[in-house]
Amino acid sequence: MATATEGYVEAQTGRLKAEMQAQVIEAIQQSDRARFRETMWLAALMLASVASAAGLVIAVLR
Repeated sequence: MATATEGYVEAQTGRLKAEMQAQVIEAIQQSDRARFRETMWLAALMLASVASAAGLVIAVLR
């Protein structure tokens, strides 16, 4: 069960990373510096949050 959950968490982390990368690319293409900085902070915070949650879930399941 832990393996399936770990796989799910990894899949969700990958999906969120791809979404954040797409937003960063869009911000760069629009040459909107303020939006780019905001998107970078949001991406960093979301990835840190997902990584923390994933670590917590995996730690609890083990």
